[in-house]
Amino acid sequence: MKGLRRLLGSSLAPLLLIWMGLGMYNWPMLSLSDPGHGNNLILYMFLVWGALTVLSLAMSLAGSHKQAESKDEDDRGESS
Repeated sequence: MKGLRRLLGSSLAPLLLIWMGLGMYNWPMLSLSDPGHGNNLILYMFLVWGALTVLSLAMSLAGSHKQAESKDEDDRGESS
C-alpha cells in the first residue's frame, strides 16, 4: 500500500495519468467496441472516465497525506 501511495504521490503521476487517458481515448481503443452497438462505446468511455477520476482523486489524497506527514515531521523537529 505504501508503494502505491508513493507512486500516486510522485510528481510524475499526473503526467502518467494524462498519457494513460490519451491512450485509452485514442481511435484504435475506441474502435475495439462493436461498431454496431453505440451503447458499448458509451459504457467504455464512462468507465474510462470513472477510472481516471478515481485515480486523480487517489493522487490528490496521496499528495495531501504526503504533505501532512512532512508537516508532522517538521513539527516534531521544531519541538525538540
